[in-house]
Amino acid sequence: MSTTTDTNPESSPSRAAGYRPVISWAIVLLASLIVVAYLSVSTAHQFRQADARYFQSRLDPQAPEPGYDSTERLMPPGAKPAEVRVGVYVLRIHELSIADDSWTADFYIWFDWADESLAPGETFELINGQIVTREQLDRWTADGRHYAVYRVVANVTQFFDVVRFPVDDHLLTLEIEDTRSPLAALRYVPDTTGSGIDPVVRIPGHLIRSASSIVKAHTYATTFGDPRQADGDVSVYSHYRLCIWLTRNSWQMLVKMFLGTFTAVMVALVSFFIKPPQTDARFAVRVGAFFGAVANIVVTAPLIPDTSVLTIADLVNGVALVTILLAVVEATIALHILHTGGHERLVTLLDRISLAMIGSSFVLMSVGVPLAATL
Repeated sequence: MSTTTDTNPESSPSRAAGYRPVISWAIVLLASLIVVAYLSVSTAHQFRQADARYFQSRLDPQAPEPGYDSTERLMPPGAKPAEVRVGVYVLRIHELSIADDSWTADFYIWFDWADESLAPGETFELINGQIVTREQLDRWTADGRHYAVYRVVANVTQFFDVVRFPVDDHLLTLEIEDTRSPLAALRYVPDTTGSGIDPVVRIPGHLIRSASSIVKAHTYATTFGDPRQADGDVSVYSHYRLCIWLTRNSWQMLVKMFLGTFTAVMVALVSFFIKPPQTDARFAVRVGAFFGAVANIVVTAPLIPDTSVLTIADLVNGVALVTILLAVVEATIALHILHTGGHERLVTLLDRISLAMIGSSFVLMSVGVPLAATL
């Protein structure tokens, strides 16, 4: 009885051994992409949750925040403060600089009160900025009510959190307190009907989402050296706040910032269609795409606010660089397969698997990371 020897390497046990690098790479690649996607999207989602909590605390008059709480909870027992209705209407916003944490506001502010001993229009201050000009436009008294309206120009200072850039939102706030009367003597009441922002106001690169006014109680952990108060006492003042919610034209900014980076990634992905024997061309295209992406990051760096924390823009750039780097690693594995006697069809299979996994994951993460961070 004669026997035949199978000399076809693709039909012998060597076939399974030949597929081993492809299978191993597919497993490692899938695990790597899952880890990168999870870390990127979960980090973006954490940024979003942190900002959502911050916005909630700033916009809700009943929500506690460091140094502030609802008026009812901090009102001294037995106190009967005079009520002063306050409203603010913003006419202009200019010189908004997120990098310098500052902006300038031109606005009307008015007061309506009954207690003759008070002069809230003369004793109010902007606690988060400096009033440049204050002009009284009208004042009258009738039927026991007093009214005064002023036009104010002020330079405002506030911290802008840019961790979600370029899908970040910001609250511009005008924060008013009385310089003389604490909460026990004076309580602000927001004029929610008349307060707001003029519809003609435009801020380049941003959209005005809403404007709302609230009143809280502001606690200062000091007596300001007043000898009439005991050591350990605190000072509590009524605090009026107009909040203007800004949202960025994020998708336009994304396209503007990352067009070069995304193009570099697309070039790297197209290189998967280069025939396996042309290893030099495959490496050249992918390495060139990597440095092209790095160059685009350097060029667009001035668009990113100066900060020491990781931003959404950094995450998107990181995803792009990891994508191209994985393509370079795949080219190295393909070269190894060819040099160890592997068939070109094996490399073609490796290319198809890698292209499908790397390309789809890049698209999903490029869209998913900004979406996960958007309020």
